[in-house]
Amino acid sequence: MRQRENEQADKAMPRVRDRLASAYAEIADITRAICATCDPPYHCCERAGCDQARSWAKHAYSVALAEGEGELPFLTETGCTVEPHLRPLCALFLCPDREPPLRYLELKMEIVRLEAERWR
Repeated sequence: MRQRENEQADKAMPRVRDRLASAYAEIADITRAICATCDPPYHCCERAGCDQARSWAKHAYSVALAEGEGELPFLTETGCTVEPHLRPLCALFLCPDREPPLRYLELKMEIVRLEAERWR
């Protein structure tokens, strides 16, 4: 019985991963647009975010990220070069002084639910 449950979970996992990637992409579009209006843009980005993205990509998705130069190796003038689902900390980050739009909050709840489903 347990093997059958595991087989069903394995079949459902690509669908969950696809939904996660889509939700992370949409929430990153929201946060990127807000961060772009800061002066200077993306000034909240820190090396810890790059380190977390590198680790998450490797351990959760078996992806080795190609790095650029400098203290923030994935950051360009238009934002981060890493796919949003590979950098959840950064994709979800919103400055504390910014009011999150309703869609951001909806997506954040969906991501939490999907990540819980993925890792159970």
